Amino acid sequence: MGRPGPAVFQIGTDGGLLPSPVRLTDFVISPAERFDVVIDFAGLDGKFFVLNNDAPAPFPDGDDVVPPDVMLFKVTRPLSGPDTSSLPAQLAPVPLLEEPSALQVRDLVLSELDSDADNPIIALINNAHWDDPVTENPKAGSIEIWRLINTTGDAHPIHVHVVQFQILDRRPFDVDQYPQKLVNTGPPQQPPAHERPAFKDTVQSLPGEVVRIIAKFDLPTGTPVSPGEKFTYVFHCHILEHEENQMMRPYDIIG
Repeated sequence: MGRPGPAVFQIGTDGGLLPSPVRLTDFVISPAERFDVVIDFAGLDGKFFVLNNDAPAPFPDGDDVVPPDVMLFKVTRPLSGPDTSSLPAQLAPVPLLEEPSALQVRDLVLSELDSDADNPIIALINNAHWDDPVTENPKAGSIEIWRLINTTGDAHPIHVHVVQFQILDRRPFDVDQYPQKLVNTGPPQQPPAHERPAFKDTVQSLPGEVVRIIAKFDLPTGTPVSPGEKFTYVFHCHILEHEENQMMRPYDIIG
């Protein structure tokens, strides 16, 4: 993508349909994120197209991916009948979760400890290990804002189990002055159209950035609940080497 090719429209994300299709020329997708797309091959008979990955790994300042080619499309098979499909201008309404409805704001600091060779040997959230006591305990049905503060040099796709959230904004900050103080180095950046309004369960947390998400912590429909009962779920980085190396934490929803 990013080169002449068929029109690509995103119609859905992790948590369902977008309000309307969003045309893409390229996109950044991290582990666990989902993009539902419609590709228009009309009028491109006999042509070949390659979906190419030019994202460095680790993202965004690592080495080139080898090989970069992901998928080959051959527009060669004839239609079995007339194509009567069309892409509607409107898909599904997405109600916004509003900031004033949040009962609490929580900070989740992403950090890595590097070896002498500058390789990460442990990755943490709030300097806590997997088996440390739970520190995030939203009440069932409540709305909270979580601020993911990435002090590391690479991106982390943070995946929250059981709930869907919305991205509020992203803002760069001075990592060198943190944690003594959080000094913003630019204005808040609004998410692109394919991220808001949209329900998601995975968000890209980029280095030197605070990304804010807002979620309603509903339990699965039909769950029997006693007052004060704890229901334990997890949130974690979805890079396998990170989630298996402590960048995974439990959280409790309190009935």
